[in-house]
Amino acid sequence: MGTAAGDSGTEVFRSEFLRSLPARPLVGVRLATAGHHSKPTAATRCATPASTSQRCRVHFLRTCFPHIPERL
Repeated sequence: MGTAAGDSGTEVFRSEFLRSLPARPLVGVRLATAGHHSKPTAATRCATPASTSQRCRVHFLRTCFPHIPERL
């Protein structure tokens, strides 16, 4: 896909990176997978408005596991 160096915690950096992807030529993005953080989600919505965001499986499970009892 692509790489970039910068402050990945800022929405500005993520937005600029995502906007640069179609120039590579990555077009027709329909699904973006990332952790469930507000900045990557907002940047994805801004750069690829037609795409859907999905939370990655690892981050989803990290949220679920503390709520599952060790023994059923």
